[in-house]
Amino acid sequence: MTAGNQVNISTGLVNTTLGGTVYSDNQLDIYQVEKVLLPLDIFNPKPKRKAPAPAPTLSTPKTKDNDDESQSDATKVNESSP
Repeated sequence: MTAGNQVNISTGLVNTTLGGTVYSDNQLDIYQVEKVLLPLDIFNPKPKRKAPAPAPTLSTPKTKDNDDESQSDATKVNESSP
């Protein structure tokens, strides 16, 4: 927005004016601003995305034989002992 020779800049959080020309040539102009321009995206948190569902796991059906083999040697009972 301009009013005469004054230019106002707004980022949604900060309103400021241009203070003067720092550098100028045929292709580039650099202006001084009176306040630090803070972009709105830095201060508004992005919506959190839902976590992806866990991947399905492949499981083998448990049978009596599988259970006996999965026990450690220390917990097995020797059925042939007197």
